Amino acid sequence: PQRDEGGAYENMEIGLAPALLAKFNGGEGMFNSILTKAISHSQQWTWQDFEISHVCYLAATMAALVRERQRFEAISLGTLLRNVKPTNSDLLSGRIRVRDDFEGADYISDLSQCIPRADANLSRRISVDLTDFNHIHLAATANPIVDAYQNLAFQDSVESPVISKTLFVQYKHSRLDSQTSPVHISTMNAAVNELDARLRKHNWEQHRWIFLWVTNRNVIEDDPPDARLLWVDKSSLADHAPLLGTRGLVPLEELREKE
Repeated sequence: PQRDEGGAYENMEIGLAPALLAKFNGGEGMFNSILTKAISHSQQWTWQDFEISHVCYLAATMAALVRERQRFEAISLGTLLRNVKPTNSDLLSGRIRVRDDFEGADYISDLSQCIPRADANLSRRISVDLTDFNHIHLAATANPIVDAYQNLAFQDSVESPVISKTLFVQYKHSRLDSQTSPVHISTMNAAVNELDARLRKHNWEQHRWIFLWVTNRNVIEDDPPDARLLWVDKSSLADHAPLLGTRGLVPLEELREKE
């Protein structure tokens, strides 16, 4: 788990707050204030808050891993993406390289849609910046298939080749008092297939990618998940990102069940 307070850390814990404070004290800039935004029943999360806060949280976690990597025998995708599902996915065991120059204090907000719409003509280009491994990108608005992306470098050992993969993220946020139906794996699989179709249409099939669906809704496992699919749901959100999940993204009753 990631701890948000100080103190001693066990082998697989990430010291998120100490790493961010050290970065700030070192004059490298302050982290985005949304990570500490006060959330209450009178001021609930908006979908914009949800997207930006999780993007900032992923960036902050990667920055903490850069600072504390000497404590880990190996850093895998599962180290970065804690408590995601399915827990037996082969994707999570893939080892990733962390870069000293990764910028964890903020994110890049793209000005254009990185994945063209389904009805876009073939002249439209995919604008994912495959050269940028130092930031996480928040996609432009009106882009329903992808909300954010981050390029990751996978390398099983120092002798093995480096394989680049893009982590695409889709967010689905609901107000706590809404009567929103759960998300089905078949729906998430359909999103993965739709993304695959758009990437192939625009000649991007040679690049490797992973699809992460993050929601504060329940997930119904009605179909086997696509091999490229990972997700965070209501039951795992507070464990995945405790700095966010314990502040109004999931019902208090559900948090108390885990105490």
